Amino acid sequence: MERKRVSASNIRSVGYDEKTMTLEVEFSNGQVYQYVKVYPEVYRRFMAAPNPTSFFDDRIAEELTGATALKGRRFSVADRTLGQHRQRQLA
Repeated sequence: MERKRVSASNIRSVGYDEKTMTLEVEFSNGQVYQYVKVYPEVYRRFMAAPNPTSFFDDRIAEELTGATALKGRRFSVADRTLGQHRQRQLA
């Protein structure tokens, strides 16, 4: 998936596949996570946000129930530290 660079403190790049509704986020530490069932409007708002980190924290990490690392490791809802985000379908 092709990702676009973003200007954010802890997020390096973001990609989105509209067919599969998959959001991919690369963090500054090199970790890459995928979030499924993310509506296109959420991705558009994320990319247009004046502060992508705040949008991610408030609308994606806060509202999702799990994230899948591209290496295949599954993260559960634990805390909001980098790499332990939550995923669920966003309306």
